[in-house]
This record gives sequence, structure tokens and C-alpha cells, in this order.
Amino acid sequence: MSAEKLKIAFLLGSVNNKGGIARVTSLLTESLYRTELCEVHVIGYSAYEQEGYGWSKELNYHHLLDKNRPMKKGIFKATRKLRRLLKKQQIEVLVCCSSLFGPLGVLATRFNATRLIYWDHSSFFESTAHDFAIGGKRLTAFFRIPWCP
Repeated sequence: MSAEKLKIAFLLGSVNNKGGIARVTSLLTESLYRTELCEVHVIGYSAYEQEGYGWSKELNYHHLLDKNRPMKKGIFKATRKLRRLLKKQQIEVLVCCSSLFGPLGVLATRFNATRLIYWDHSSFFESTAHDFAIGGKRLTAFFRIPWCP
């Protein structure tokens, strides 16, 4: 008897990005896919073309917004779309890959079955000029959904 695959999704800015977050996420998603234990979804906040760091064509790709918008202006539309996507694809675990996407993950996973993992690639106390990132870290830390029931 074979067990069902864990449905896991990674939320990041865009698959096109050439930064460290996209690089690490592409390596991790590829490794998870190869184990054949997970059904892997990659969700971009904004639209993308399948480029970047050699993302596998075998992964499931989605995007929330057709054009790039600041998080302050796009968070509510993106939240509605992400909630629908999580439900439709029956995603069990959502990994938010950056402080900018933590609040979006919190809003989209509140009061549903999807578990949230907040994966920030910097120190919680790191100083930044991006006010939304600072507030996002605090909001996500305060409202995070615990991994263990």
C-alpha cells in the first residue's frame, strides 16, 4: 500500500528572480520532488516565465497577480486568490519564503487546514529600509499557525 504524497507549496516573489531566496527554493523544491514523497507547488506573488535557476518543468506553477504590485496594494487580491488555490489544490503545507510574504501566508491560511511555515532568510532583528518587511515579520511571528497541532 502506498501513502499519499504530501502536498506542499512554496510562496515567493517570482520564479524569475535571480536572488538567494529563489536559488535556495529551487534547490529545495527539486530535492523534494525527486524524493517522490511530495507533490510540489511553486506560487509566485507576481506572474513569471519559467526561468530563473533551472526550475524543474515537473513542478506545479501558479501565480497570484498578473503584474507586479507592491504588497501594500496587492495583498488582499492575492490573499483571496491564494486561499482559493490552497483549497482547490488541497495544499497541506504552505512555506512562505520571505518576510514580505509572511502576512500573505498568515491571511491565506487562517481558519483552514493548510499549515504555515514561515521561512525568513534573514535575522528577525535585521534592520531594513522596507517598512512592510519589518511589520510583516512582527505580524507573522504573532499570528503564525503552529506546525504541531
